Amino acid sequence: MPPFATRRHRPRRTSLSDWGATHSTVAAANAGLSQQMPDDSYFGAPLKAAVLAGQVTNETLDTMVTRVLTPLFATGVMANP
Repeated sequence: MPPFATRRHRPRRTSLSDWGATHSTVAAANAGLSQQMPDDSYFGAPLKAAVLAGQVTNETLDTMVTRVLTPLFATGVMANP
């Protein structure tokens, strides 16, 4: 994440990692990363565990999901997959 992506100044749009560029779960999610590529090694089961442990809030998870899904609904992808 760029240094400006702090808790006070997170990107309002979706941000996703370059392929293989994510190296953490909690730090990346809390810094504003919305989607990890190309797999779910950090944002799959580890993210679920981090949310259940309280390391990533439900609010943060909701924001991540909203950032990923909003453009899909806005462009009609979800209506016509």
